[in-house]
Amino acid sequence: MAKSAAAISEKITDMIRKQGNDYVTIAWNKFYDLTERDRIKDAFMTSLKKELKKRSFLMVAGSSVIIIAKDFNSHPIKD
Repeated sequence: MAKSAAAISEKITDMIRKQGNDYVTIAWNKFYDLTERDRIKDAFMTSLKKELKKRSFLMVAGSSVIIIAKDFNSHPIKD
């Protein structure tokens, strides 16, 4: 049985914290492995974004990678 979005969120945020990173990029094929899914539906992605937001993380899905970052200004743009 597939793990819940909450469980996946916890797994990802724990990995980010253990690595000491503010953000990570995950290639789509690795993201499928990480979520233990063969298909990823929009409903799951929406649920995962909500669960990550509860933990103060943001998720952006690109065409090549998923970006998951802490929701704070860790690397401000310089003028």
